Amino acid sequence: TAIRRSQTTGEEMFFCAQRAGEHVVRLAIPTSRFYAPFRRARLGLVLAGLVGAGRSETAEAIFGVDPPISGEVLLDGRPLQVGGPADAIAAGIGYLTEDRARTGLCAGLPCSWNVALPYYDRLGMGHVVSPEREREAAASLGARMHLKWGGPDDPASSLSGGNQQKLLVSRWLLADSRLLIVDEPTRGIDVGAKAEIYALLRELAAAGKGILLISSELPELLGLSDRVIVMRGGCVVGELAGDAATPEAVMRLAALEQESSK
Repeated sequence: TAIRRSQTTGEEMFFCAQRAGEHVVRLAIPTSRFYAPFRRARLGLVLAGLVGAGRSETAEAIFGVDPPISGEVLLDGRPLQVGGPADAIAAGIGYLTEDRARTGLCAGLPCSWNVALPYYDRLGMGHVVSPEREREAAASLGARMHLKWGGPDDPASSLSGGNQQKLLVSRWLLADSRLLIVDEPTRGIDVGAKAEIYALLRELAAAGKGILLISSELPELLGLSDRVIVMRGGCVVGELAGDAATPEAVMRLAALEQESSK
């Protein structure tokens, strides 16, 4: 185990607690503190980097999937104690995972169940599930998201990839999350669905919601954000903003270690 420092700033950023070969298994939030000021209209912050850079592990640490070992997370300027996803959801954090089939959807269950699962208390159900309330909530959000489906009772597996992704976005719309982490939100979906998700993310940002975007698509992250944090090897190695955030600059930071080792 060791403290990894940014090669560009020297600031302590991420504690690599365990490693398997060259892959970070667990990450801590920056020891200096993690903060994400979001501007309106455009998404304020994105995490960029190559595969294995530690972007998704960072998201999982914030959401409590694999809680931080050291350091802290601040939400609205206050330390956030997250022991698991339930704590994150209660604090107003949503997480759209990068693999909707494996870690997002319950594919064989109804769309209504997939939307409402984390929010029975919000729907006034407590420990008694009301299929009717599930359907009503899902139908309303389905209309907002322009879902192409037979209805809330359809299994999630019956939807196209783009509509499955919009179904998962609906889940966090129901939660009215203050901070939404979106990891590769447009992977494997068609152009039309991408445009709808982009528009929705901009709408949420304009409404004052925090959006943390993780993307491997350079046109996507540079088109949506005015602030790019670049990761490599589990560490933040640079920040680019405004005109400095170009595809060449992002790739230079993301691949510097690989180039220097040749």
